[in-house]
Amino acid sequence: GAPLFAAAGVPPPPLVVGRHVSGALAPRVPRSFGLSLAAGDFIHAVVTQKGADLVVTIRRPGGLPPVVFDSFEFAAEPVSLIGSVAGEYLLEVRVAGSGRGSFDLVLETRRPSRAGDERWVAAESLSTEAKRLQEAPTSANLARALALNRAALPIWEELAEPSARARTWIKIGDVLHATGRYAEARANYQEALGV
Repeated sequence: GAPLFAAAGVPPPPLVVGRHVSGALAPRVPRSFGLSLAAGDFIHAVVTQKGADLVVTIRRPGGLPPVVFDSFEFAAEPVSLIGSVAGEYLLEVRVAGSGRGSFDLVLETRRPSRAGDERWVAAESLSTEAKRLQEAPTSANLARALALNRAALPIWEELAEPSARARTWIKIGDVLHATGRYAEARANYQEALGV
């Protein structure tokens, strides 16, 4: 099929393993990068958020729905995907709100997937959904966000990701604080400090 970026007229720059890309972001103006993947390829990238909460979206070929990554509102945003079909993928970085920010992006891994890669995908999916629910804080959303954050925590531990673990403890503390469970929130914040 036609590349995803054909409508724009100019293909976005390709991501290369190990090469850092940095830039500024204006409100509602994403920066896009190309990825050519075979079915079953695994990628892992890290977007360092600077000055704003950033959202990363990977647009997939073949009419598949995009995958959104927004696990954390500061520091590193992990981005992992197992290519479901061969083709041209588009990775977009944008500011979550109306402010300005900047980013540093590095594609750390691109290879055929292997056992365990789905754990990255699971942790990021759980964390992204938990954050989305926390941003719409109804009682039901907060209860679900708490469960999702707690489900993500042991996966981050298994993946040896101390920053993601600490920030997940903070998110759990934030949910507990928002629901009036202050002593439990404090204990979770202290867990984050100990990571």
